[in-house]
Amino acid sequence: VLFALEEAISFFTSKMISRVYLTCAVAYYALYFLEDGSARFDSSSFTEFQLDLTCHISYYAQDIFWFAILGCLGGILGSIFNLLVVNWTKLRIKFVNPKGYLRVLEG
Repeated sequence: VLFALEEAISFFTSKMISRVYLTCAVAYYALYFLEDGSARFDSSSFTEFQLDLTCHISYYAQDIFWFAILGCLGGILGSIFNLLVVNWTKLRIKFVNPKGYLRVLEG
């Protein structure tokens, strides 16, 4: 439901979004009550899958250095990728756009 809401969010008004959310919540609890015979209105029962989202992984202070290196490397690779995309787009505009048959071959 949330994926469909995310895809259609640009076409929905805030009033419609709140109606869709309320309708989904009512439908969920109605089905939950019909299936189980009881309705619990607490935060632990709002999802069908009960998840344990606590993190049991510990790291040390020296690991932060490697996290920073990984972040810098990701930033550098991302900027190189953006540079390549900009240059590729400039080449396409210069050589492919004026010629209609090249646009057909490119697609």
